[in-house]
Amino acid sequence: MDTPGTTKDSREALHDTSNATDFVKDWRSFWKLVLDEPETGYYSEDELTEAINQQKTRAKQKAVDDFLDTLCGALEELSGEEVFDCFFEAVQSQWDYTRKEHEKTNDLFKRVLGDSK
Repeated sequence: MDTPGTTKDSREALHDTSNATDFVKDWRSFWKLVLDEPETGYYSEDELTEAINQQKTRAKQKAVDDFLDTLCGALEELSGEEVFDCFFEAVQSQWDYTRKEHEKTNDLFKRVLGDSK
């Protein structure tokens, strides 16, 4: 950076395409697939449904594992009643947060519809 012109040279090098390679040979077909035009597609509806179900199964298993880790750690230090109280407090906290977010979104939606207070 102490050398004059260094910043300008590196900035110009960002825009230099003389050494660029043709990563996608048939770019029109590539973008048709990316934009998922009706006549092109990677997966059938059944395959997508199965992929979604597998993702949900993995997410559920991760939640079970996370809960298990939390419970095991908490039960080493706290009684069952204390763990339950902590769980209840966490659920209440989440409820308060989502209620506030819902109220904000509801207010915005009313304003979009022209029904502001």
